[in-house]
Amino acid sequence: VGGCTIYFSVRASRHMAVLPTCIIMIMVAFYGILWGTGTSVEEATELGWINKTVEAPSWSHTWDFLKIDKVVWSVLPSQTVTLLAMISVVALSSSLDIAAIEIELKRPLDYNHELQTVGLS
Repeated sequence: VGGCTIYFSVRASRHMAVLPTCIIMIMVAFYGILWGTGTSVEEATELGWINKTVEAPSWSHTWDFLKIDKVVWSVLPSQTVTLLAMISVVALSSSLDIAAIEIELKRPLDYNHELQTVGLS
């Protein structure tokens, strides 16, 4: 219901405040329903309406999830064309982004410097 409301609201009114307003109204409606039914946040969590809080792992443990031995390396050669296509699309879109920024600023930019910056990021 919420997704359809957002979709049709954005389509009907192309204003920048429509999406944030819809998101806020969905939250207000959700908590209004909780209040109206006398349901606490804890009860809503137990009923599955809100995700249970899970403690985030320490930043130093994020690499623990990387399992190199689970990678199917035999598939990599078949993805070469896809990888090259993605690199080409990113390079082209970066060039177009730089051109658009140059038009907005109404002053020339150093394309080589800007593309190197994009490449490093």
